[in-house]
Amino acid sequence: MRAILEVMKQLTVTLPEALEHQLNAYLETHPESAADVMQTALKAFLEEQMWAAYRPEPALKPFHISPADVGGADVGGADDGATDVSVRTGHYLAEALHKLNQSPDDDLG
Repeated sequence: MRAILEVMKQLTVTLPEALEHQLNAYLETHPESAADVMQTALKAFLEEQMWAAYRPEPALKPFHISPADVGGADVGGADDGATDVSVRTGHYLAEALHKLNQSPDDDLG
C-alpha cells in the first residue's frame, strides 16, 4: 500500500482587530479550525474571482427586438396573416415541410 503525501504550505495572515474578533466568535461556536475557515474563505474568494473573469461585458448599445407586423411571414416567406406562429411553430414547420415534400401530382387527389 502506498501512502499519498499531501504537501501543505504555511501562510501567516494579518487580520484587522474587528475581523479577528469575528473569526474568534465564529470558532467558539463551530468545530472548524481557523486554518479550515481561512482555506474555505480563500477558495471561495478565488473561485469567485475566476468566474468574474468569464462574465460577459455589458453590451455597447442596448439590444431591442422589434415585434413583427401582425400576420408576419410564414416559413415559405408568404404573408398568410397567421398570428399564432410563436405558439404553433411546430405545426407551421411541419406543414411547410409537408408542402416541400409533396409532388405536384399529390394535389390532384
